[in-house]
Formats: sequence, C-alpha cells, structure tokens
Amino acid sequence: MKLLVTLLMLPFFLPAQPKQPLSLSKAYELAQQNYPLVKQRDLVKQTVGINIDNLSKGFLPQFNLSGQASYQSDVTQVNIPIPGISITPPSKDQYKVIADVNQLIYDGGIIKQQRNIQQLNDKAEQQKIEVELYKLKERINQLFLGVLFLDEQLKQVELIKTDLNNGIKKN
Repeated sequence: MKLLVTLLMLPFFLPAQPKQPLSLSKAYELAQQNYPLVKQRDLVKQTVGINIDNLSKGFLPQFNLSGQASYQSDVTQVNIPIPGISITPPSKDQYKVIADVNQLIYDGGIIKQQRNIQQLNDKAEQQKIEVELYKLKERINQLFLGVLFLDEQLKQVELIKTDLNNGIKKN
C-alpha cells in the first residue's frame, strides 16, 4: 500500500522540466563538455611541458653551497717536549664552508632523447584519451538507439491499444 501511495505521489515531487529533444550531435557535445577525461588532456599537456622544461634545465650550471660547524669538548694535545718546536693544541671550534659549481658540457644526447620520450609519452596519453572518448561515443550511440527503439515500441503499443479499443467498440 505504501509503495502504491509513493508511486502516485512521485509526479508531484519531481520538478517539472520542459521536454526538449536531444539529438545525437548534442549528446556528443554534452559528453565532450562534461566527461572528466577531456579535462585530463590539458593536464597531460601541462605535465609534459613541465617535464620538458625541467629536462632543459639540465644544461644550466648547478651551484651547491654547504657548511659545517663543530665544537669538540676535548682536543688531542701533544705533551712530548721537542726542542725548538712548540706544538699548540687545535681550537675546540672548527668551521668548514664548501662552494661547488657544476656545468654539464656534453651529455651524449641523453637530455634530447629524454625530451623525445616525453613527447612520445604525451602522444600515447592523448591517444589513450581518444580511445576512451571513442568508447564513450559508442555508449552514447547504444543508449541513444535504445531510447529510439523504446520510443518506437511505445508507439507500436499505442497503435495496438487503439486497434484493440476500436475492435472492442465494434463488437
């Protein structure tokens, strides 16, 4: 009984939407606009661009600066008297600073090949997305044709009902 009441009340709760015909091309367009993989295309291109930029930076000089400071609580002392030589103990504080500059002069074409690999990966990813979009179009075709088939079946049912009602009226 509750199910029957719910089904009878359902049309009152659903918002009214104007009935607009949906063409196959409009369905494709809406799918292109709303499918998440379409947005992934731009992300793939941005990622490849960033990777290629990073690879190009391999020819730039690299600068490294490091430092170290230490304090020793006790230091080694030489307590052996040597005539004419005075050995002073080292300081308990020690400091060290290192600056290092590296410049790549020749890499044997490795960076160029890595750029080519990145570009080929981009093309492969774009093709994967195209394949997925093609599968999406196939699903849209199936659904669209299924809806058209159901519409035609409903028209046939209406014709049969009309024929049956006409037959009943004649008898």
